[in-house]
Amino acid sequence: MRDMDELRAEVASLRGRFEDKFAALVEVPSVSMEPERRPDVERCAEVAMGYLRDIGRSEEHTSELQSHHD
Repeated sequence: MRDMDELRAEVASLRGRFEDKFAALVEVPSVSMEPERRPDVERCAEVAMGYLRDIGRSEEHTSELQSHHD
């Protein structure tokens, strides 16, 4: 089992990448009921689904998410 120092070091090494990905999500105005904002909402969903694919979620699962979005 890893010790806490190793775990803290790994978390610290991932922080910058996490912050970059989080910033990419929050910079998209993605919470809106206005029809003209739908492209922004869809763009944010695509970014989020890309992140899920990056960590191993299958196309089947991301397609299921897309069907709920439509």
